[in-house]
Parts: sequence; C-alpha cells; structure tokens
Amino acid sequence: PDLTDRIDCALEVVTSQKTVRISPSPFGKGRMRLAFAMVVLLPDGRTRQFVAKQHIKRRDRDQERQLHYSDIVTQEVARSFAAAFTAESKKKLQFLKVGLMQLEDGDGEWYYVEPYMSGDYTKYTNNTSYASQDSELAQAFSHFTWHKSGGRLMVTDIQGVSAALTDPQIHSENKSFGRGNLGTFGIDSFFMMHQCNHICHRLGLQKSKIQMSSFCRSGSVTSWYGSDDIGDANASVVDPQVSFTEHNNVVVRWRSVTDFKEFQVVVCTFTDEVFATVTSKHEALIPRLAPSTLHTVYIRGVSEGSQNKPGKVAFKTPQQDEDSEEDRVQCSGCHCSVLASSTVGGTFSTGVFFCPVCTPKLRTSIQKASCAFCAQQFEYSAWEEAVLEVNRPLFCSACFQRLFSFFQ
Repeated sequence: PDLTDRIDCALEVVTSQKTVRISPSPFGKGRMRLAFAMVVLLPDGRTRQFVAKQHIKRRDRDQERQLHYSDIVTQEVARSFAAAFTAESKKKLQFLKVGLMQLEDGDGEWYYVEPYMSGDYTKYTNNTSYASQDSELAQAFSHFTWHKSGGRLMVTDIQGVSAALTDPQIHSENKSFGRGNLGTFGIDSFFMMHQCNHICHRLGLQKSKIQMSSFCRSGSVTSWYGSDDIGDANASVVDPQVSFTEHNNVVVRWRSVTDFKEFQVVVCTFTDEVFATVTSKHEALIPRLAPSTLHTVYIRGVSEGSQNKPGKVAFKTPQQDEDSEEDRVQCSGCHCSVLASSTVGGTFSTGVFFCPVCTPKLRTSIQKASCAFCAQQFEYSAWEEAVLEVNRPLFCSACFQRLFSFFQ
C-alpha cells in the first residue's frame, strides 16, 4: 500500500491564511500557463519565494480551481512514482510539493503554487517524442512508471532544476490527467524515441514492442523517416497502398522484394508526431486516425542491422461524419469497430473493450494473482495481458481505482 498511501496523504486538505505579494507581470510563459513571482510574508518578518501559476486561457473560478486541482494530483502521482524510482534505482529524483491558493482580495482568483527553484531550468523530455541529450535519468523514470503501472500510465514531460522536478504530464488509458494527457498515443510517441539505457537494464524494465533501437539505421527516428532517399527505387518495401474503413480505420497493404519475418509501420502526421506498429503480414490496420489530416506511412522490413530502405505512401484521411461515431468503440483485441453494447470490458485495464469474437479468448484464459497492496486474490486474463502487451497487473482493480478516484 505504499504508493496509494503516499498519494492519499499528499492530497489531504490543509487550510491556512498567509499574506502574499504577487508580481503583476509574469516572468515566464509555458504552453498552458503563466508563471508569476510570489513572496510569502512569515510572522517573524522573514520571506519565502514561490512561483504562482495561472492558465493562459481564463475560465470561471470553479473551472480554474478544478484545472489546478487536476495539475496538483498529476504532480502528486509523479511524486509517488519518483519516490519508488529513487528507492529502487538509488538515483535521486523528486517532484516539488505544490499547493492551491485563492486570493481573498479582488475576484478571488485561484493560483497553482510551488516553491521557487534557483538554478538552470532544463526541459529533459516533453509529452511526445522530444528528449534532450542529458535525459538518460528522465527517460528511465518515464519507462519505470509505465512498467510499474502495468502499461496503464506513464509520467512524461520531465523538467526542472537538476533532480528537482515540476510540471509533469501523465498519459493514461482513461485520459483523466488533464489536457496534456495524450493517452496511448503519448506513450507510443515516447517509446518511438526511447532507447533503454543502463538504468532501464538494471531495473529490469520491460521493453515496449514498438521501441526502434534495433531497427533504425542510425539509432535516430528522425534520420530514419526524414531522409531524402526514402522510398526510392531501391526500397525493400514497394507499392504501399491505403484504403479506409469505417470511423477512419486505415488499412495499409504492401509487397516486398525481400523476405522479412516482420515489418514495421510508422505513421507521421504534419505535426511530426509518430507512432508505430509491428506486423508479421503484408498488411497493417492503423486505428482511428484524425479526420482531414495529412499522414505519411513508412514501412520497412525488420532485420537486425539491415540497411534496407522503407517504402512510403502519403494520404489524407476523409472528413468524419460526427454522427457515425455514436455508440461504437474499437475492439482492443482485433481492432474492429463494434457497437459498444455488444462488447465486454477488460479484466484489469480501463478503457478496454473486446468484441464478441475476442470475448471467448478473454474468458478462457483467466488466471489468479495476489494484489501487491491488499494481498487479496484477483482474476485477470493472460490473453488480455498478451494482446495488450503489458505486464501482469500488480494490484487488483479496487486498489488501482484508488489512484484515479481523485478525478471522479
């Protein structure tokens, strides 16, 4: 129960009144918030420096408070994972303890407040596929959070002063952690650029199947799909073609002039955000691409150390009929589009649905395990574990729900 206990304690409400002074102009601006210098006046006459943050897009007070609260919970979840990471890796990493403040004067504005950090502020990673050169520890930490949560979430957007961090984002299946949560797309984007380092290896972190460290010619995703000679006459993969199914599911088919056991399929949008799938056939189903968006798909044969060149095809997804999405979901097993009323949920993953064809596989592969928190026995599907390519759950659904109960 260590993880959830720390989260519960961190979110206890402590109310106090303090005299503060806030700069009228921000000293910093991020993608979502403005940062103001703030000084707290202590009873003995001393002062303490803080940073007060407000969202750039102003909302009414209740909405602003809820957004700040969501940011605080994100930070506290990251703090709990950081404590576990430090204990296991012996590498010190911590997130600042933050709070919520409302001014009594004026309009009663809400602020997100954190201690001021002196020193050089570094952006180690963002919430997609960026990583700085000195991001080894940050990347290992993000990988650790995905591994420890059984693939259900990942702490990203690691930034701060040395090992003192703040303002993370969390990708999760149910997208509960605010506007920076890109769900499984954000997790896949991280693994597209991540190559496991000595920290990952020492902690025994499970690899994601889409990690490309073994497949990139130069070890860089950018040089792989950004090279000028991609798709030329010498490409090993040729004649890629695209067709569209219902709800912007995309089917890509191709042929190859060389025999490969597997192929890797990468989708690049105009924003340069990417994700990948690995398939053993000459066909890949790419689910739920954004409508009216330009995409380029690159396909290459998977072969250790090979220099083969990928084929590519560019296309634009059609405009989506908004009414066609009603009451339909995507099966997490075979990726078909199916009526929500005909599906069943997963045994241990939130936001997961299985169609009538996949449901028998789910029910005939039930296993039992002990919850790492409450020690009670719970059931999970080994087939679901395999098809979602995640670790066996460490804890039962009731204990895991405590982690997300703050958003209900």
